[in-house]
Amino acid sequence: MATQETTVATHRRWTRAAAFVAALVVGLTIIVSMFTEYVDPWEVGVKKVKFLGTTGIQDEVAPAGTLVWQWPMRDEYIHVPVYIQKLEQSADPSEGSRQGRDDVTIPTSDGSQVYQDVTNLWRVVDAPMLVRQLGANPYAWENKVRQTSAQALIKALGPLTTQDFYNAAVRDSSAEVARDYMNNGFRDTGDELQPGLSQFGIRIERTEMRRYNFIETIDNAIRQKVRKVQETALAQAEKAKNSQLAQVARVTAEGDADIAVERQRGKSEAARIEAEGNSYLRKMQSEGDKLVQLAEAERKRLASEALRSTGANYAAMRKAELLEQVQGGVLSEPGELRQLLESFSR
Repeated sequence: MATQETTVATHRRWTRAAAFVAALVVGLTIIVSMFTEYVDPWEVGVKKVKFLGTTGIQDEVAPAGTLVWQWPMRDEYIHVPVYIQKLEQSADPSEGSRQGRDDVTIPTSDGSQVYQDVTNLWRVVDAPMLVRQLGANPYAWENKVRQTSAQALIKALGPLTTQDFYNAAVRDSSAEVARDYMNNGFRDTGDELQPGLSQFGIRIERTEMRRYNFIETIDNAIRQKVRKVQETALAQAEKAKNSQLAQVARVTAEGDADIAVERQRGKSEAARIEAEGNSYLRKMQSEGDKLVQLAEAERKRLASEALRSTGANYAAMRKAELLEQVQGGVLSEPGELRQLLESFSR
């Protein structure tokens, strides 16, 4: 019986200890949650003092990813995202940042209207200024960006004609002008100064001009005009191409004719040179044959005189021996042989 009572008492003591620890943990958790505020890594905390001391929005900003202390009921931290946010204004409700049509209607300089889709990338650069100017509601911040974007686009793109919207370079340059208006402000058509988003702690990082639409009748007229211009340019290009091809064909034909003439001229010149060479060769052979015949006759005459003359001199014998060595053939210089025979006959 005593052992059972001891066990029950021990169990009760452990139960009380566990309840005390649990209450302590819950109490500490409540106290910590009341006296601290955690700021996520993608945002900063703007401190607002409700009473006692300097009230209102403070310049003090809690850095991203930190745990800061606060007085319960007196202090409040407003969480402001500092990452780049995207605002899409589109005629397609499924693409825009809000339900319903949200594109910008731009009256052009030629009296028409253009419906422009645009995407703005923006971020908060001065969180205390943003909260002071626009409050703590993120929808108010986005609406301010939307309104300023529409006004700046009308100001920047209004001087364009409907046809200018087909020119990508013109649209891109106008988008840069609109982004500058959004950040720094501008004067509207009534010469009233519209403040830029920089005065609200917001900066537009990039403005992208996307799809644009016209009134149907204007759209068809512009497309027909652009098509006609393109067809005229295509016809001119075809004409220039055909002219170049004709010139190439003419130059090619002239070159082929010149080559044929020069080839025929070369053949004629080669035939003439060959004929002259053959004629000269036959002439030289004929003269050489004549000289050989004369030398043979002179040899025979000298031999006959040598037989008749018992006292033939040695020079005549040598002359005869020389003439015996002369054979038939072509003499390149027949005049030299004639001079040699004359020298022996003196």
